[in-house]
This record gives sequence, structure tokens and C-alpha cells, in this order.
Amino acid sequence: MMRKILIALAGIVVVFVAIVAMQPSEYRVARTARISASARAVFGQVNDFHKWQAWSPWARLDPAMKQASARSTRGRATTRWARAA
Repeated sequence: MMRKILIALAGIVVVFVAIVAMQPSEYRVARTARISASARAVFGQVNDFHKWQAWSPWARLDPAMKQASARSTRGRATTRWARAA
């Protein structure tokens, strides 16, 4: 009985490995969205880190998240996120 179980398990592993081996090595995921606003209005929202809280999906998922930005929050600025302890 144990031998049959091991043979079946080995067969499942072989089939799984064969299926994985046949998959393409690269893949691409793309999403698009239509925004009913001008490019200038959208750029004004995403270019300033202080405005990200209004639209960021991550801010809604983790309201306790802490965000720290460099002095300049527009253009070539930097920011970091950390989970609040």
C-alpha cells in the first residue's frame, strides 16, 4: 500500500515538473486605466509626495504606515515607507 502511495506521489511530482518546464521563461503583466482628468492634473497629484495619501491604494491598506520624505517632495524627490510599530 505504501509503495502505491509513493509511486502516485512521484507521478504527481513528475507531471508537475513537466508542466512547469513547458511554461515560457518570461511573462508580462500589463494594466491600463482611463483617468477622466487632464495630464496636468494627474501629474500634479503623482509628482508631489504629500498628495499621495489621497489616492494611494497602499495608504488605504495600511493606515498605520509612516511615510518620510526628503525636504523636496516634488520632481526628483525621495520618500520611504515604514510599518508603524
